[in-house]
Order: sequence, then C-alpha cells, then structure tokens
Amino acid sequence: MLSQLRQEIDRHLAVEAELRTLLADQGDAVIAADAAGHVTFMNPVAESLTEWPEAQAKGRALAEIFRCVTPDMLLTRSDAQILIELRTAPLDRGSVGGVVLVFRRVPLRESSEGFQDRARSITKLERAADRATLLQEVTEACSEASVPAAVAAVVVTRGSVALGALRGFMYLLTEDGAALELVQVTAHAREVDAALRRFPMDCDVPITQVIRTEEALFFESTEVLLSQYPHLAGMQDPGDEALAILPLLVDGRALGALGFVFGGARLFDAEERDFLPTLARQCALALDRARLFEVAAHARAAAEAADRAKDDFLATLSHELRTPLTAILGWAHILRTRAPAPGERGRALQVIERNAHALVQLIEDILDVSRLVAGELHLELQSVDPAAIIRDAIDVARPSAEAKRITIEVAIEEGIGTLAADRARLRQITWNLLSNAIKFTPKGGRIEVRLDRLGAGVRLRVIDAGLGIDASFLPQVFDRFRQADSSKTRSHGGLGLGLAIVKHLVERHDGTVTAESGGVGLGATFTVTLPTSLGLAL
Repeated sequence: MLSQLRQEIDRHLAVEAELRTLLADQGDAVIAADAAGHVTFMNPVAESLTEWPEAQAKGRALAEIFRCVTPDMLLTRSDAQILIELRTAPLDRGSVGGVVLVFRRVPLRESSEGFQDRARSITKLERAADRATLLQEVTEACSEASVPAAVAAVVVTRGSVALGALRGFMYLLTEDGAALELVQVTAHAREVDAALRRFPMDCDVPITQVIRTEEALFFESTEVLLSQYPHLAGMQDPGDEALAILPLLVDGRALGALGFVFGGARLFDAEERDFLPTLARQCALALDRARLFEVAAHARAAAEAADRAKDDFLATLSHELRTPLTAILGWAHILRTRAPAPGERGRALQVIERNAHALVQLIEDILDVSRLVAGELHLELQSVDPAAIIRDAIDVARPSAEAKRITIEVAIEEGIGTLAADRARLRQITWNLLSNAIKFTPKGGRIEVRLDRLGAGVRLRVIDAGLGIDASFLPQVFDRFRQADSSKTRSHGGLGLGLAIVKHLVERHDGTVTAESGGVGLGATFTVTLPTSLGLAL
C-alpha cells in the first residue's frame, strides 16, 4: 500500500516537473491557481509581466497578482498599465479544481489603432475622474473652513496625498503685500528654517516669481530648478526632485502661492499643467471667502464691543451727572426752604459752584470728543513756551493733588525752546494726564512730570506710582468710552474720555502718545512727543 502511494506521488511529481518545464519554456505568460483562488504556479514570462516573483506570489490571492483595469489592460505590481491578450482554462485534477491563465503582451505596433485609442481614453478618463474627485473633496472641505489657516491645511494635506507628492506647502502675502509667509507645510523632513518661513517679495526665488508673473512654474527635476536658481543649492530636502508652484489668484489679486514637491523626476504633462492651476483657483476662492468671513466676524465683534462700550458710557454718564446734580439740588433746596446756619450759606455756595464746574467739565469733554470725531476741532497754532504751559497746568492740578497729599515732582530741561502748538489744547493735554494720574494714585503718593527735548521735538512724561494698568487693557487705554473698571461700584469717577481726548489732540499736533505699565499696582507712564513745527492744513 505504501509502495503504491509512493509510486503515485512520484508519478505526480514527475508529471508536475514535466509540466513546469514545458510551461517555463512557453512564450506566453502562465499563472495557475487552485480552487480557493490562490496562486500555485507562475512561469518566468508571467513573473516579468506582473512584476511578481513566483516565490512571493505563491499562496496569494489571484486577484492580487493578476489585476486587470479592463479585460485588455493589466495593472502591474508597480501600477504600470500594459495591454494584453488573455485566455483562461479550467484546471481539473481529479476532485481538485482551479484555473490557468494564459496571456501575452500586445505590442502597440501590433494592436489596432482603435485598441490604442481605447486604452488611452480609459487612462485619461480614470485620471480625470480622480482629479474631479479631488476637486470635489477639497471644495467641500474648504466650504466648512471659516478661517484661511483651515483652508490651507485642507488643500495642502489632501492635495499632497491625492497627487502623490512628498510634500505640500502654502505661502500667503502679508497685508502690506511686501512678503510671503509660510502658513502650511506637510511632511517636511526637518524643522522649517526661519529663512524659509518668510520671503520678501524682492527675493529672487520661484515662489515670488510666481506672484509677480501670476503664472505657474513647473520644474521637472532639481537639476532644472538649480539651472535657473543656482543660489538655492542645498536648500532642498533629501529626495526632493520635481516641483510645481502655483499662484493663488482671485479677480486678478494675488493672495499667495501653493506648491507641491515630488520624489523623482516628473514630466508634468498638459493635463497636469491644466489641473493644478484649477486646484489653485479653487483654493484661492476658498481662501478669499474665509478671509471675508474672518473680516465679517471681526467687524461684528468690534461693533458688539462698541455697543457695549456705549452702553457702559451712558450708564457712567448718568451716574456722573446725577452725583453733582444731587448735591446742587440738595443745597439749593436747603437754602430755599430754611434759613441756613452760620457759615452754612458759604459752604452751600462752594458745593454748588464746585459741582457746577464738574458738570461743565463733563459737557466740555463730551463736546470735545464730538468735535474731534466730526473733524470740527480746529487748532489755533502759535509759537508757545511748552515749559510755561506745563507749569500752568500743574498749578491748576495741584489743589487736587494736595487734597490727597500727593507730591508732584517737576523736572523741566533748561532752554527747552518753543514749539508750534495750540496753547489751550497743550494745557488740556497736560491737565488731562495729570488729572488721570491724581485719580489713580493713592493718598500720600508721588507723581513725576518731566519735559525734555527729544530729537527735533519735545517729550512730556507723566509718571505715577498708582494702580497701574492691566496688560489686557493697555491696548484700549486711549479708546473712547473705555474704562478698566466700568462697573457701577467702581471707586473712581469720570467718563473715560480724558485719555481719548489726549490722543486725538496729540495726533492733531502731529505727535504721538503712549502708555506703559508693569501691571496692576505698578503705576503707569504716559509719554507725549510733539514736533517743534507742524505741517498741518488747519
């Protein structure tokens, strides 16, 4: 029994060896598979055409080794497409079934013209479908992106994967149009150098040329790139070869540039040179839309903040008006309804006068702001002595400081000279800054007023050791209707217009004003610089 089994095995092995030798010498490609669809045999021709060695293909699914795009088109292991003629035959080994594929390559010169056209059409349609899918995916994803950075991430990431690029990148123009800044990059081999994050527009690199000419650039290899831009040698990552850079344009406006880097030399055919700019146009439209959304969101937030500031201002105004009016009405009622006690009449008149002056000042501040905003405030320029005006303003503010036991230290440079200014408005600038410092300096504190020459102008500094300014509020300290504490329980009065008036008046004198503070509790320094002569059309 065992001898018969051995003989049968030997016979089958001999037959299989003979068949293998026969098929190995066959001019056609042969692939055999068992009933389960697993490859059991490949001859050398089949190995060559599929690019699968028999040792690796055996045991794998036939559909993995023999891939056909169409009945006439074989897809090799490296995804190359070749035309074939195919014949199949069932394989019957007793109770074991299977299949044998016999096929051969059809040289283009032997195929009919119609066959060639059909193959080319199929490939072209497949590529067109892939590109249409990519455009649709990018467009849909970009429609959900509300900020330019999100659009950049979608286009660069998805575009790189779909195009088989090693890396994608996007640069956007700065607001002044003077430079390009990197906003997105994928799969970079190393940390992006600072020199590659920003390119001035006068820099001689492909990406700036694309913006200037509004035309795409395609470099088939590093050799081609360096032949035109030799100074870029050494700036590429290992493996970088082909490069495509596309302008991002909307209605003739350049927004930036989109680029893709490919491994290995790449011939950009006519279809790619048409498709990539189309992708860039879709990206540019999405970027422009996202920017509009962003601008609209900022404008809405600014309008809402302005509305809140006005509401706060009106609440503050009502409080500031009610306080002096209450005092005036109270003492007026006392004087009218009964005979005042000795000395009470003089005190009543002082209170009424002081509060009336406070009301006048409130109204003057409001009118000043209204005139400044409407452009109706005109300066009466003349040659003035800034040192004398500063001393006058200090004398006016000194009683308020002495009431809180605040010391005002004055340092005025000798021979400061004169400057062209409106005398009353320069006094108002100084008095407003001093009033602000006195208000926020605790009792027994100290304020410094310094005036010196700075270049072709003069510099006034008011320095206090008071409550200081929180860093988050510092950018809004000169805004109209803005106060660090606008609550009803705030401990300091005023409408919050004094510093806004200072800023407007200083700028009308072609000067600048800044505020500095180390933070809450660390005091503040306000610095005004004014030119000695003005070029204003008054």
